[in-house]
Amino acid sequence: MTNWRFSVSIPRYIDSLDEKGKPVVLYQVNVLLQNRDCPTPDHEPPLFVLRRYSQFRELYSNLRQQAPKAACREGFGPPSKLIPFNLELPVALERRRQDLERWMWLLISVPEISRTSALHTFLDFDRVLARAQSFQHQQLQQSQLRVGMEVVGGGVRGS
Repeated sequence: MTNWRFSVSIPRYIDSLDEKGKPVVLYQVNVLLQNRDCPTPDHEPPLFVLRRYSQFRELYSNLRQQAPKAACREGFGPPSKLIPFNLELPVALERRRQDLERWMWLLISVPEISRTSALHTFLDFDRVLARAQSFQHQQLQQSQLRVGMEVVGGGVRGS
């Protein structure tokens, strides 16, 4: 995956219910993968995964095992689980969303961490990579078809 670069964002959180009908909060983690040699156009929508806060904590635990030097540094963990009592819940959840997004940016900025299987699994990289490669292949086919049509069209006009 050396010629691919990726970015992540967490644009929103979603109030949902778990399997038992209890309220939970899911964070939408957008993942955009681009080939360094052939950048993907901006209009391709990113894929996303939905993750609970506990899954971010689990990711951190896995990163500490797979990249201990990088992940075990002071202040490198995910944002606190505690929600301040002086904030209304929507405000507190929005703050947590922003903090989680900043934390994800920090993770992908560290090469040792960005290459771990823990992060790739968390972001569902196999699916993201397959989609990015498929999209790139479609773009290549379309551009070859356009070039072929221009050559044929140009030949017809010149006759």
